Amino acid sequence: MLCLVVWLAIFPLVAGESNGAGFWTKRYGSFSDSEYPIALAVGETGQFAVFAENDGGIFRSSDYGSSWSKTAAPTELHWSSIACDKNCTRIAATVQTDPFEVLYISDDGGQSFVNMSSSGLPQTMYAQRPIASSGTGQYLVVAYSNKYGIYVSSDYGASWENPSIADLGYNEVDVSYDGQIAIATAIGQSCGQSTSQSCVQITTNFGNTWTSAALAVENSNFMYVAIGRSSDVMMYAVDTLNVGGLYQSMNNGATWSRLINVPNVSLSSVTCSADGKDILVSTFNLQGEPNAVYSSFDFGETFSSTYE
Repeated sequence: MLCLVVWLAIFPLVAGESNGAGFWTKRYGSFSDSEYPIALAVGETGQFAVFAENDGGIFRSSDYGSSWSKTAAPTELHWSSIACDKNCTRIAATVQTDPFEVLYISDDGGQSFVNMSSSGLPQTMYAQRPIASSGTGQYLVVAYSNKYGIYVSSDYGASWENPSIADLGYNEVDVSYDGQIAIATAIGQSCGQSTSQSCVQITTNFGNTWTSAALAVENSNFMYVAIGRSSDVMMYAVDTLNVGGLYQSMNNGATWSRLINVPNVSLSSVTCSADGKDILVSTFNLQGEPNAVYSSFDFGETFSSTYE
């Protein structure tokens, strides 16, 4: 993925080396109880990446996660989400201040950050605000969890518009490389589901209009989504209420199918490669088994444990 937001990551991991526990290697040292990575974003090829600490600053890597440098972002703040362009030169991150969340943007790889409080985004109290970026950083999407809806920017975050349904609360958002297509998970009565108030919202016109995906699943709770960046057609959605609840669309969200070979555990996040072929899912096992990361390299036909 171009700019992946990973909620509640324990530490940044990069694939490719075996450390005796799978195919993952720990890339950044130990953290205190209050200073831990809360969000991670990866550039187009994986060479560039950034992560934000819950109670610290923002760090950037230009060598596939082998080393990390602290940026000029304000420290000792409660960062909550982060996104970047293809080279992580343009970085957008939200931080929880008292009592409002604030958006910060850097256009120089983290050498400086600008407080975007006057850019037109609502100043709301304690609202989770996941953020996603297009490949150039021109198109940004911010989703509000407290029913302020989705805000989109087509000018690198300088100004914002709110074209979505305002009474929906949003949990996660992802956007295509060119910014034309975006996907988000929402909750609220406007979802229109009979036994579930969660739904997946999609735009195919740069965020100008949003519609509910044809993904009506009884007693479901869709929380996490991912979109393939190069093809702009592959989409994945996670239903956290039902074990193994991973759904796939291969036509911009027009139709969906449930992947049948997903591990029979509760899923907590999903991401995919630019073409949608390679998939990573993390688990939250309520039955007491170890949590894990599972990978698929064949569009979800098969899965194997990658990290436990």
